[in-house]
Amino acid sequence: IEDDLMVARSLRAQDLPVIFGDASNARILSAARLASARALIACLPDSGATRAVVEYARRTRPDIDILARISRPEDAALLERFDVRTVLPEHAGARLLLELSEQTLGLPVSAEAEEESGAWRS
Repeated sequence: IEDDLMVARSLRAQDLPVIFGDASNARILSAARLASARALIACLPDSGATRAVVEYARRTRPDIDILARISRPEDAALLERFDVRTVLPEHAGARLLLELSEQTLGLPVSAEAEEESGAWRS
């Protein structure tokens, strides 16, 4: 689901499946066939829209795995009650940089980095 018309058109031109619209709209989510989806990945810029998508998904599919990108740590607490795995891009980026730095320098990946990076890669 993409809310930028130019991006949606570009994806369609590449023969990629895309639905143009606002993901927080229940009709748009229905069009995305949430009922048969294996997972829901919410990468929205707005915490209110993310919460709306997550709430709809949980009502429709209580068993679906949900991953969400969040922009503020306090957003994680809002989504926790919906059993959503969350990722803060800044934290994931820092973890990846640490892991890649250790690999580049030929150092063993620290247990902390390995444990932390599993949260955003799993």
